[in-house]
Amino acid sequence: MLNQAYEKLQMGAEILATGGGRINERLATAFKVALYDVPAEALPAEARKRWDRVWKRVTAIEDPINGPFAASVGKMKEDEAAQIAQEIVAVDAMVRRALDLK
Repeated sequence: MLNQAYEKLQMGAEILATGGGRINERLATAFKVALYDVPAEALPAEARKRWDRVWKRVTAIEDPINGPFAASVGKMKEDEAAQIAQEIVAVDAMVRRALDLK
């Protein structure tokens, strides 16, 4: 399951780095496409804590039409979205270390 988390985090990080649009749009897309399915229970303990904080922020607003990611991330200021993107990169690094990847 840690390998699955790694794959999803990598896909999400790629969207954050190379996707089109502002950081808020890339963040919402990364969750909609890949990060929604990260198996949190497979993450190392410290990574799971960070992931849980990120998850709460990107799902804070329920929106039955657009979904929680677009709604929550859409209400964020750009610097808040950038902080969440940094947290995702940090979680990815923790997973890489756990898998002993360079």
